[in-house]
Amino acid sequence: MPDFEAIMKDFAANSAIAFIDLNQGKLGALGSGVLVSVGDVRGVLTCGHVFESIFARDAVGLCIFTNNKTRLQNAQLHKKDIGIYECLYQGESPEGPDIAFFEIANPSLFDSLAAATMVFDLIGGKSKYKTVTAGDDKKIYVVPGILGEWTGTVDFEAGMSLEVEGLSLVVSPRDPRSNKGYDLLTLVPSYDELVSAPASYGGLSGSGLWEILVREDRSGDYEFSSRKLSGVVFWEKPEGENDLIVFCHGPKSIYELLLPKVIQKIDENSIIA
Repeated sequence: MPDFEAIMKDFAANSAIAFIDLNQGKLGALGSGVLVSVGDVRGVLTCGHVFESIFARDAVGLCIFTNNKTRLQNAQLHKKDIGIYECLYQGESPEGPDIAFFEIANPSLFDSLAAATMVFDLIGGKSKYKTVTAGDDKKIYVVPGILGEWTGTVDFEAGMSLEVEGLSLVVSPRDPRSNKGYDLLTLVPSYDELVSAPASYGGLSGSGLWEILVREDRSGDYEFSSRKLSGVVFWEKPEGENDLIVFCHGPKSIYELLLPKVIQKIDENSIIA
């Protein structure tokens, strides 16, 4: 199989954000999300239970995935930085709903994140998600985010830092289904035979499911063609003796159920302002 690592990094991981728990005297993985925009409103698409964990805290650490792996990052999201939000969540369940959007209403904070990432336009994504893939395009499905098991925890003391370990998990979507109008997918992870799978995907909750389209050029190499944001991860489940599968909301949940509610909140906020 061709090596698509650079393409996955540039067009999937480069839109991901990780949340770092600053509570309980330790630094550790709290969850993941996707940096997105809805018109002029900029924020994060994630899952509902990750948003509730963020909202329950005074502050969380932020980490983006750049080509500079040794970059020291110290950005924090405070509760006062959260603007409008929409959280579709009714408690932990493999059937959802478990999906959310929140605005980062601190312009300088978001600008600093956007300067080194690719912010995904949700309204533009809605216009593309039903388009048919060209016959000569190859699809890669990838879920980028922070992996708690590989990141670990450290005591939260002055001068201490946490070495964040990310994962761009290549998956195969299967078993499309619906529950209460929300579309759901099962994601089956795929690993190179030299890489051991983690015991848990904790931390990847809130990550986006990206459909990356690549095209073979005349020299036989693959180049990026386009991308679609097709889901949000929120659950994991044991499969067999040693395997795990992942559940996610699909594109309908993002673009037809969550996004209209977000736009309505934006419009209401504009009228009040």
